[in-house]
Amino acid sequence: MTVPIWLQNTDSVDWRRVRTVNTQQSPFSGDVWQSQQLDTRWTARISYVEMTRAEAAPLLAAIAAQRDGLGTFNLFDPDFAVPQTGSGAFGAVSVNPSFGDTTLITNGWAPSTPLIAKAGDKAWIAYGGSPPVWRMVEITADIGSNSSGVAGLPIDELPFPLPSVPMAVGFNWLGGQGVPMRLVRYDKVSLPGARFRISIEAEERV
Repeated sequence: MTVPIWLQNTDSVDWRRVRTVNTQQSPFSGDVWQSQQLDTRWTARISYVEMTRAEAAPLLAAIAAQRDGLGTFNLFDPDFAVPQTGSGAFGAVSVNPSFGDTTLITNGWAPSTPLIAKAGDKAWIAYGGSPPVWRMVEITADIGSNSSGVAGLPIDELPFPLPSVPMAVGFNWLGGQGVPMRLVRYDKVSLPGARFRISIEAEERV
């Protein structure tokens, strides 16, 4: 797997999913209720080790090419690019309203496999038209397949509204493909001896 320029010479990579939650309070009863918007997205904050000018130059060029967030680049969490259990073969994947928005119904696994995915694994699901929209989800619990090779993958949440009828979706392990991101901010500190310390912030482009 090729490591992109954004993940070379890193000191730390902080991945987070940002959710927008609205809080409202009734002026009459004082009751408080919350609702979550559907525009959840992944964000990343990356800090790089101290670098020489020659080491920093390719990264600074990549940052300049983003044109202050107008560009798009792919980024993935380096610790979770591949599943912890390998990448076993699977068949169809669907979303079923009967199982809610935190379960993917999958089949085609080897029957009665005790562990096909582990908590913390990340995967792609695709929905929409042509081309489809691919979004990243996170597996929230260890899961195995039943005697028919079917498994309900527990995920953090669907990145799109739950359909009213069962709907097939695309699925694949993250596999280092990366999440489409846009640059939000970068910082460069010049140090004595022509050395640099750089950090960037990026968010999923949705």
